Amino acid sequence: VHNATRANRVRQPSGEGDGYVIMGSALPGKDLATVARAAARSVEPFYVIGPRSKDDAELLRLSEGRLRLLPPIAHRDVPDRLSQARAVILPLGGGLFGEEMTSPLKLWDYLVCGRPVVAADTPAVRSLGIDRIVRYPVGCEEGLLRALDSVRSTPIPVPPHCRTWDERAEELEHFLREVTR
Repeated sequence: VHNATRANRVRQPSGEGDGYVIMGSALPGKDLATVARAAARSVEPFYVIGPRSKDDAELLRLSEGRLRLLPPIAHRDVPDRLSQARAVILPLGGGLFGEEMTSPLKLWDYLVCGRPVVAADTPAVRSLGIDRIVRYPVGCEEGLLRALDSVRSTPIPVPPHCRTWDERAEELEHFLREVTR
C-alpha cells in the first residue's frame, strides 16, 4: 500500500509550482463538478490526473475548457508530479463515500509533496486531525477558490510530512477498535 510512509517519497519542491493538481479517478463521490466550476473562474490551470470517465465531457463544459484532464501516471512518479503543483486538492462530495468511507491514503501522498493541501471539509478529512490541510465547504466553488487563494498568497512553503509505520499502526488499531465494538 502506497501511503507516504517511506522517506524516499518525500519531495522538496522548488519555486511556486504550476497550477492545482487532483490525483485519482473521477468517481461521483469526489465532486469534480465543484472543481470544474472553480477552474472556469481561475487564472491558474487545474489538472486532474487519473483514469478518464464518462463524465469528462460534462466536466470540460463546466470548466469552460479550463480543466486539463490527463492520463494516469506511474505511482513512482506521483511525488515528483505533486511537488511541481502550486497546491494539491482533495475534492470530496457529501454522502457516505466523501463523508465517511474515503481513504486517507491520497492525503498521505499529498502531505509528502511539500505543497499546500486543500481538501473538502468532510467528517472523514476532519477525523484525521491534520491541522495543515486548508479545508473548504463541500460543493462550494467559492469556498474552494478562497482556499486556493489563501494558499497561493502564503509565501511560506509547507514542510513535507512523512508518517512512520508506528503512526500507521496506531491509526489501524484505533480503526479496528471502533469497528469491533
